Amino acid sequence: MACGDYHARRIGIRDERTCLPGACAGPQDRRTANTARADPTVGGIAMHGRKNLGFGFLFLGLFMAAGFFLGFMHDLASQKDEWIAQYASGTHFETRIAHAHGSLFGLINVAVGLVLLKLPVPASSARWISWLALAGLLMPLGVVLHVSLGVPPALVLVGGVSMILATLWLAREAFVLRAATRDGAE
Repeated sequence: MACGDYHARRIGIRDERTCLPGACAGPQDRRTANTARADPTVGGIAMHGRKNLGFGFLFLGLFMAAGFFLGFMHDLASQKDEWIAQYASGTHFETRIAHAHGSLFGLINVAVGLVLLKLPVPASSARWISWLALAGLLMPLGVVLHVSLGVPPALVLVGGVSMILATLWLAREAFVLRAATRDGAE
């Protein structure tokens, strides 16, 4: 399969010029692909947000599985009475917090990834927003580490602040984009 055909099927770009020497991640040369580029681009188009999509769906799947664990412990486990008694405190409460925030932050990362891939956000802002949203995933991870290993909740705070900053920064970029398109139309 030609490299251009691969990109046409994979990301919708139908131009042979999208393939840089040694940079194609097509199936024929995936092992030799150049992955050390600072700014991920395909055909000159910034690809910030791909990591957010991947990790967002990963966290969504993992914390959905945690929801099945919660359901099992509530309905089928032999110590379900003890588990239900801890509904508002202890391990049960913190596991529910991790499940809710892990799923939510996974979805937020998917949304951030899609927005960064579709809107013309400046590359430096897109990079920071992407990394801040990814750092936000430390929040539910910090809750899990606190429940299972007794790790102090510093990751929870870092992740929460990072996600708030990423969301507010992306909102600002969306408002600036709207003002720029409105001003350009007049």
